[in-house]
Parts: sequence; C-alpha cells; structure tokens
Amino acid sequence: FQPVSITFDGKTNYAKIPVSLTDTADWSAELTFETTENRSESNIYHQHCLFGYDTSNFLSQDFHVDTKNGKLYIFSGVGGETPIGGTPTNDNGDYGIDTGVTVNDGKRHTVKAVSTTGKLEVYCDNVLTTTIYPAKTLNANAFYIGCSKISESVFGQLTLYSFKLIKNGKTVAEYEPTVKDAALKTLTDKSGNGNDATLYGNVYEYKAVDILFN
Repeated sequence: FQPVSITFDGKTNYAKIPVSLTDTADWSAELTFETTENRSESNIYHQHCLFGYDTSNFLSQDFHVDTKNGKLYIFSGVGGETPIGGTPTNDNGDYGIDTGVTVNDGKRHTVKAVSTTGKLEVYCDNVLTTTIYPAKTLNANAFYIGCSKISESVFGQLTLYSFKLIKNGKTVAEYEPTVKDAALKTLTDKSGNGNDATLYGNVYEYKAVDILFN
C-alpha cells in the first residue's frame, strides 16, 4: 500500500496504542511528524499532546510530550529532582518542562523519548532537549498519539509520518501509515506483534509520501 502521512486535526483526532508501559523503566518512543500547532493552555499539566499517557489520577506517574506556543513541552509525573527548565506543578514530583525548541514550523521533525533506569531523555532531531531523573516508572496501560488525556480535550494538531515504540529492548509497535490505514481508521503494526493502533475522531486527511530508493 502507498505510504501516506495522516493529519490529526487537533480537535477530535487521536490514536490509541494497545501497549502497556507500566512497571518498566526500559522503553523508548519515537515520532516523526510536522505541526503548525501554536496554541497553549493555562493548565500547566496538559498542553497540546504529540504522544504519551496521562491517567488523570493523583500521583499518576504520567509522561507526555506536548507543544506549547509552538515549542516542545514535556510533562513528567515520575518524580525525582526538578529538571533543567522544569516548573513543579505540585508537591508530588510533577513537572512541566519548557524546552524552548520550536517545532511548529511546518517542517518534518523527529522527537524521541528514551527511558532507562534512573534517566529519561527527550531528543528533537537527535539533539538532547531534556533530561529527567525519575524516581518512579510510568503507570501507563496504553500509549497515545495526538492526545494524552481525552477528558480535557488537549488534542494536538500534527501530521504523522511514523511512530515506533520499544519496550525492554524489543520493538513492540511500529507504524508508517498507508491509504488503507486512513480508510479503516487503524494504524497497522509493522513490528509483527499485532499491536494495531485505533484512530478516533473525525475523518482523517492524508497525502502520499514520496518513496525514497537507495
């Protein structure tokens, strides 16, 4: 099937990935995307989400990568010392982190979060933007693209090119959208694990992606 990019409208669109990251410190998530998102929210806990998870519970052990005024923004609910650029949101070890990295220029970017025991790093286009020293692991029974917390409607506008999720050293979900995916509102898992993601919301716009041959 022809590879495509799929646009999340920032209003109702999101994808749910059926993979739990609870009780593991060994994982990474990598998103290649474009965005022109320039909104921000007064609620420091939730900006416009690119990917992650939010339980909406007290002491939630959440983590998500967002945009705020067009710049990369990280929410960390895994405790530990205050990261550089971080603002405590409460006394529970939750932090909002302004990275200062602009991503809403309509150009293709790759953001990667890499978690190991005692360290969680976020890269943008292979440049380290944030280092977190967590005291807890995530409490994430699923993972999301385009929204971390459905009840607060903090959807993110983005054009998705690819997404990969690695857990305990193994790729557990990998997506490169196709025309069929857009029609069926499903992101087919290329990893062979059957972890297809479900697309929710309105009709998705898509456009063909050039195939590069080496």
